[in-house]
Amino acid sequence: MKLNNFFTTVIGILVTAVSLLGQTTYTHSPTSQPSSCPSTDIPTSSPCGLSFLGGLVRMHGTTGNKLSLTITKCGSGSGLNFGSTSSYYIKWSTTNNAATIACSSNSTQIFPGTGTLYTYTNTNPGFTSGTRYYMLTITASDGSTRYYSNVVTVSASTSASCGIPTVNTAST
Repeated sequence: MKLNNFFTTVIGILVTAVSLLGQTTYTHSPTSQPSSCPSTDIPTSSPCGLSFLGGLVRMHGTTGNKLSLTITKCGSGSGLNFGSTSSYYIKWSTTNNAATIACSSNSTQIFPGTGTLYTYTNTNPGFTSGTRYYMLTITASDGSTRYYSNVVTVSASTSASCGIPTVNTAST
């Protein structure tokens, strides 16, 4: 019976430890595709001295236990696939300003292939509380033409636990 009590106690401790880890939820906004792409350009007076053109891509997120950003090209018809010779970056900042985010060094290069839709996911985006602002930037193959998407707001919150189970450790 003592061995049975030991295993019951160990299992109870493990379940409690796992439940205390908590779950992070990433709330995205917008969560559906915007009806249009950014219609203005970011001028060369941006913090990094580069200009970024709007009107090419838009982005939205999916709320859940990971960062999930879906990118689509604007417009319809042929010639709207992502180009394989351009460079694509997911950028973020803690400041909700398009020029600041576009110029941010906080970035991850992505490779969307040649389709018209791409979803970027990250199960460990590096924050479990607070808010970050994300956008996609593209540098065309000429190296000087740059584009940007709308900003997606992502707020993280972590639950303290899923509940602490009770384990009966009484001797029988």
